[in-house]
Amino acid sequence: ATQGFAGDGGPAARAELDLPVGIATDSSGNLYFSDSANNRIRAVNTSGIVNTIAGGGSGGDGGPATSAVFSGSAGLGLTPSGDLLIGDVSVGRVRKVDASTGDISTIAGNGIRASGGDDGPATSAEIGFLLFVAADRSGNTFLVDNTAVRRIDAATQLITTVVPSGSFSSPPNGIAIGTLGELYLSDLSKSVVDRVDPATGALTVVAGTSDVSGYSGDGGPATSAALDTPAGLAIDSAGNLFIVDQRSNVVRRVDAATGVITTIAGTGTAGYSGDGGPAASAQLSLPFAMALDTFGNLFIGEGRNKRIRRVSAITGLISTVAGNGTSIWSGDGGDSLQAGIGSTFALAADSHSHLFQSDPDFNRVRQILLSPQANLSLTSLAFPATPVGQTSAAQSVVLTNAGDGAMVITGIALVERNASNFNQTNNCGGSRSILAPGASCVLTFTFSPSVPGNESATLQVSDDAKGSPHTVLLSGTGTSTTAGFTLTVVGGATASVQPGSAANFTAILQPNPGFIGPITLTCSSAIPSAICTLAPDSISVMTTPSSAFGLTITLQTTGMTQSAAERREPPTMPSLPFSVTIGGVAPLAIWRRKASSRRGSRGWLSGAAGAGLASTWAALVLMSVMAFTGCGTNRSHAVSNAAATPPGTYQLSVVATAPGGVSRSIKLTVKVT
Repeated sequence: ATQGFAGDGGPAARAELDLPVGIATDSSGNLYFSDSANNRIRAVNTSGIVNTIAGGGSGGDGGPATSAVFSGSAGLGLTPSGDLLIGDVSVGRVRKVDASTGDISTIAGNGIRASGGDDGPATSAEIGFLLFVAADRSGNTFLVDNTAVRRIDAATQLITTVVPSGSFSSPPNGIAIGTLGELYLSDLSKSVVDRVDPATGALTVVAGTSDVSGYSGDGGPATSAALDTPAGLAIDSAGNLFIVDQRSNVVRRVDAATGVITTIAGTGTAGYSGDGGPAASAQLSLPFAMALDTFGNLFIGEGRNKRIRRVSAITGLISTVAGNGTSIWSGDGGDSLQAGIGSTFALAADSHSHLFQSDPDFNRVRQILLSPQANLSLTSLAFPATPVGQTSAAQSVVLTNAGDGAMVITGIALVERNASNFNQTNNCGGSRSILAPGASCVLTFTFSPSVPGNESATLQVSDDAKGSPHTVLLSGTGTSTTAGFTLTVVGGATASVQPGSAANFTAILQPNPGFIGPITLTCSSAIPSAICTLAPDSISVMTTPSSAFGLTITLQTTGMTQSAAERREPPTMPSLPFSVTIGGVAPLAIWRRKASSRRGSRGWLSGAAGAGLASTWAALVLMSVMAFTGCGTNRSHAVSNAAATPPGTYQLSVVATAPGGVSRSIKLTVKVT
């Protein structure tokens, strides 16, 4: 970095500085800094142009501040009305640049480097060694004059000493003004932080144990804790006090309500670690300067780590926002994490996502743009099928600012052709609303289809984060059971079968566009002793348009069946066969006995012929008996469980029914032969 003085009227990044120290920012985003070795106060506007606003001339009060002469200006402060306060060290004066006119005037000090003039006009008082200048919310001005603290009343312009000289053994190492106008000072020599009552000037220890250096006491009263070299101080909007406990390598917080002290950043061991995790688990190394932004995020300048870290007010997580760990100047115009930075003497944050660092090592005041980062918890939302005219259950998306800077939301809208069928509400605020770093808001959606079918829209979140607009795709399906469906036979509606066989048919069910819902299938017929089955017997249409569904219809007919085996019964002898037997066989036996008694006589039935005739006669008689008796064969008793499907032509009806009374049917013909 070039040491010198140059660049007014041009880009601040090209200007030359010499020992920049105190810095301040106003509500419009302008930066003020003391270019102390150049004896000037310079400002950088929101366009990045640098100019001298005080000093560089040869005159004094009563005219333009740029005509005045300064020598070794140091501390800067801003009043509630935007006037700039300047500690003009070499001449022992506090000077003011009017925000509206740019004219300069002295509000305290007569040019004599001493200490006197209390209770009189501030411009008549003597001021010795001016270190810090600050104004409270009422416009009262506080100045640290060596080891004393003095106050200029905004109404009377009288000066008083609120903390006498000698109350500190060395000049305070840090100063902050509370929400009620109270003044906090870090007393390096005693290792305490004091509070000065604005009304009475009473000095009270609010943190640390006097003359005890160390790191202890977390979780208990801050006044019982030990600090080691308290340095930078800051007060948040709730009145909580933040203390850089420098040699302990931590930042501590004193609760405004309870007075309890806790460590919010650092472990007590010097180092560089912990980014992305809880700040209290991270390591710091020689922290010094500190600043709070308007959202309560804390920025810490670390001397040894050559970095600036940020602690989120919402999550408590720590991250590095600037510095690559080297003290070699580099990185302007690029990623702040790749930049080399020197010592951080002072930090200031404005309300426009700018962080300013005074870096006397490189004779620079550097601006770090704190960028927002928009994160959406979902990039698409699919609503379940919703009947036309009804509204779906609500679904939500969370928008989070995951960056280091505030995110300005310029618009939230639903776009594209079906946007009117989606509804959106949110708690992100209206146009130009600001989402703080780490903060989230919720966008809630419902779907109200007006017609059946698939519908979609896109949510657009417009903001100043990279990648804007950020989008969420919304989709849903409007349904209506009245949209109906078709039921068609495929491959013929007539089948011929024999009893005991199955008739098979195929059908296609095609939902119409917009139809979603359940469909029940039934089969009925007047065919005796037949069973009809459907596969499947129900359908659930989940999307539209839907593919067709195939159906199989089976009609099983019945053949002649017997449930018991045929039974065999013993033969009987009814009267007629018995008579034949008696009348045929018995006379034959008598005749043969008579024939045998006529031995030797030959007749027409004698000998072999007679025997053959007798045998034939017997066989005929026996066959007659068997014919009548069945000769032991069972009688058939068919006991059937189901009668056979009789031949004929029959009609079969298949019906598909959906809620709302929508139904379709087909007729099938079965011929049983």
